[in-house]
Amino acid sequence: MNRNHPSLRTRIKQHVAVLGLFGIALNLNGCSAAPNPMPLDLGREWTYAVSAGFQKFVEPVRVVGRVPVSKTEGYKLEGPLGTSHLVYEDGKLIASKFANSSFEPPLPLLDTRLKNESKPKNWAWTGSLRSFGYDRPASATISQSKTKVDIAGESIDAIRTDILIRSKSAQIELRTWFRPGYGIVQQEQRTNRNLIVALQLISSKTVPPAMAKSRPR
Repeated sequence: MNRNHPSLRTRIKQHVAVLGLFGIALNLNGCSAAPNPMPLDLGREWTYAVSAGFQKFVEPVRVVGRVPVSKTEGYKLEGPLGTSHLVYEDGKLIASKFANSSFEPPLPLLDTRLKNESKPKNWAWTGSLRSFGYDRPASATISQSKTKVDIAGESIDAIRTDILIRSKSAQIELRTWFRPGYGIVQQEQRTNRNLIVALQLISSKTVPPAMAKSRPR
């Protein structure tokens, strides 16, 4: 796969308003009977196969530090396509920043309080979306359900979320599959119904924090 694609990355960044791949956080309560849908610790690293149009390449995402998110301290994730700020609050995974966009109040991505719900559960968000230096009113609907997804020929149990964000300038659809204990295993993003980027998990590991900090970004 071709790793020399800076212009492609730039074009994708211009369209990626939300990319849940960069939306990962730790359950701050630290105690849960079930595996966290998106486990996280400093130094956690994921590697994804990314498809964007006719281009295919491999990209890492890494937890690199702590940042303020909403009412508490969240996590900062970095990858070639952007930076995200996330945290769990009141049982929901929320994001104040994704790639080139930020949200006020933070956008909810997933509700950990929904257990084994095969029938979709829906909720809504209203607030402000800031992108490329401009603030605009926005709204979103979020749907979550239990499902299965095929990853590398294996059918696995997953939590699927569908987020539809509407603003005056665009309509963004983000479909994400979480595997509890592993995190995001697959994701698709569409802008104005056009597929912009899709990704699938290749591997996940935890790098010791000291080693992670010493790596070039």
